[in-house]
Amino acid sequence: MILDTNAISALIEDDEALHARIASENTLFLPVIAIGELRFGLLGSRLRESLSEKLAALVRNATVLNVIDATTPHYADLRQALKGAGTPIPANDLWIAALARQSADGLDLLPLTGIARATIGALRLNRPALRNLRRALQAVGAHPPE
Repeated sequence: MILDTNAISALIEDDEALHARIASENTLFLPVIAIGELRFGLLGSRLRESLSEKLAALVRNATVLNVIDATTPHYADLRQALKGAGTPIPANDLWIAALARQSADGLDLLPLTGIARATIGALRLNRPALRNLRRALQAVGAHPPE
């Protein structure tokens, strides 16, 4: 499961409901963009030291999703689709959505806010058929694209 910025923030702030929701996940995936957003936010926090330690521990125990050249077509397609629909989203959220779409494992993106849930629905990121297709393509070595 891919966690967005709000989900990571909730985890490091010990949100019990979120901890329970992700307890069965073998691996958590953290977009590098979300990690950067949180590190920036922690610079001004009075709880900077303790929350930074929790974030570092979470990053150590998760898989970090990095933006690479293969991410850029997903970003461009999503941005064009949203622009055409008249529903742009912030650039960092768009990069996180592109990473979710690129995901080789057909991972779901965990949205915590209403805007995030609406964006995921509009972009159709968490569709079971799409996840299954990505898994099948991965099994035959055809995903992710080179």
